[in-house]
Amino acid sequence: MIDPPIRCTRTADGVSIAFQVCGTGPPLVVAARCPFSHVQEEWRVPALRSWHEAVARQAQLDRYDSRGTGLSDRSTADFSFAAQLRDLTALARAAPWRWPHAATFPARLSHLEFWTAYGRGADLPAAVHRLGRLVREDSTLYTEVAARSVYGWQPDDPARQDAAFLRTCVTPAALAANEAALQALDATWALPRITTPRS
Repeated sequence: MIDPPIRCTRTADGVSIAFQVCGTGPPLVVAARCPFSHVQEEWRVPALRSWHEAVARQAQLDRYDSRGTGLSDRSTADFSFAAQLRDLTALARAAPWRWPHAATFPARLSHLEFWTAYGRGADLPAAVHRLGRLVREDSTLYTEVAARSVYGWQPDDPARQDAAFLRTCVTPAALAANEAALQALDATWALPRITTPRS
């Protein structure tokens, strides 16, 4: 598959958001893997490319870089939950579908899947909180530890490549700001409002 073109849209607060659309079928929106998102460079990571291509054979895959990451505007300092929602809303206006907010239009939502998701930053594992402190002290070491936690501690290229990829996604300052916003996040208020039609 040829790398899909990169498009840009603008949020209500003026932040430029980069996104890609590929494949055909029902739209599948993949929320940005904040703060490690880069819609262009992900196509150069074999495991991610393979996953994107497999999904695009069955659905219209809509992906974006959240503010401060990847090809989106990196000059912003607001990484709050409300700001992240503005990014998603901008994508909904720009992509070739009208994605309703799950909590507002439940009758239009067919599926909603949470993967490794938490409602509050306080609920994240203790190891994630410790890594958050490492971000502020040494962001390069942070990316190396994050990559090794996936690929193991043996000297191998995949872990080094993944750590390098993580560093292309976000600046050290934006990474620290994202981590602070993640720790403060509390979206539990929205969970009881998300429903889907009964089958």
